[in-house]
Amino acid sequence: MLFMSIISIFLIFAAGSIFVQQYQERNFRRVVIAEKLQDYNDHLAEMVDLSDSLSRSQLDTYVRAHSLENLRLTLIDTLGNVVYDNVYADYARLGNHLNRNEVKKALASGQGTVIERESSAANVDYFYSAAYYPKDNIIVRSALPYDEMLAEQLSPGKMYVWFSVAIIAILTIFLIWFVRRIVSRLEHRKALDLLKMRRELTQDISHELKTPITSAMAYLETIISQDNLPPEIVADFQKKSYAQLEQLAALAQDISTINRLDYRPEFYPVEQVDVEKVVRKVVNDVGIHLERHKIKFFSDVPEQTVVEGNENLIYGIFRNLIDNSISYAGDGAVVELMMKDEGAYLKFQFFDDGPGVPYESLKNLFDRFYRVDKGRERSLGSTGLGLSIVKNSVLFHGGTISARNLKTNGLCITFTLSKEHQGGGTSRGDV
Repeated sequence: MLFMSIISIFLIFAAGSIFVQQYQERNFRRVVIAEKLQDYNDHLAEMVDLSDSLSRSQLDTYVRAHSLENLRLTLIDTLGNVVYDNVYADYARLGNHLNRNEVKKALASGQGTVIERESSAANVDYFYSAAYYPKDNIIVRSALPYDEMLAEQLSPGKMYVWFSVAIIAILTIFLIWFVRRIVSRLEHRKALDLLKMRRELTQDISHELKTPITSAMAYLETIISQDNLPPEIVADFQKKSYAQLEQLAALAQDISTINRLDYRPEFYPVEQVDVEKVVRKVVNDVGIHLERHKIKFFSDVPEQTVVEGNENLIYGIFRNLIDNSISYAGDGAVVELMMKDEGAYLKFQFFDDGPGVPYESLKNLFDRFYRVDKGRERSLGSTGLGLSIVKNSVLFHGGTISARNLKTNGLCITFTLSKEHQGGGTSRGDV
């Protein structure tokens, strides 16, 4: 695409330059021939007193002595009548010439030129040049047949065209080499960045897996190695081991979701999704947690709010946002979801009146494994991937996402979802 863009602009510029040069050169050659004919007209007017009654023989003698090859000379009075023509003796047959363009131009401005107009008498195309001489009340018109010789004289030279084509070919080859080199470097840089990102992700995953695995193993090892543990301690350790394994399973599920969004977006089928129904389902699923923490949730998403996307991912967006508010907004918090239809997009604003996020953490809020309070969030069972999944799911649906603290208390997360899918998934019929 980069190469095609550059080469298209270059070729358009080159073609335009050739066209302008050829046009200007053709006009220049026309002007040269027109001036040559006008010089002949002026010379005739100077050498012969056209106001006198000249005989045809006198004018024929002058034309033979001073004529250009194949020149046709015509004298026309101000009424449009032909009073002399060196090619046709029967002037009456030529008709009135006031309607001829070159004659009208000559009467209006003194001179007139017309290129490639067919003569009604000769059925031949001519290059006409006429001049009006008020002192003699006569129009002198000279003309050359528009034959192959004249066409050759008028056509611009091919040297510039061939030179331009050669330069274009050389520059095109250079551009191909240059663009390929740039693309190669960009691809190499992209591959290095991807490798670095994968290494960092592998390290982060390894670190995140280590904590629940180590904790579960420690509890189970204690149970296995200590035969005389009280039953209540064994039960407590088993419960804690199970909680760590639950966190491990959630982490594995979140990592799988992130990887699929990054590398296999086509895995997620696309269909018509009713957002209001999805929000209602999320609220129903987390209803017990909302009641336990006395959190009030309000939504103004209207019924029949439909987007083209993946229902599971859209469910994950709202579930992770509500889970995040339940965990960090605090007991008795108020959570609101507002929506605005913006034509091609739906704009959502998710508010809570909790403590918000430190300003320096806002820019990293959607990064993988980023935790504002690492110790507290681990104790809550957070995988550190919830908001990252939200961001990637929003991007999957052609939207954008951002976060800001409210002026009072709380956090506002704003995101958009495209009504029509932008690509990256499959339709239900393709699954």
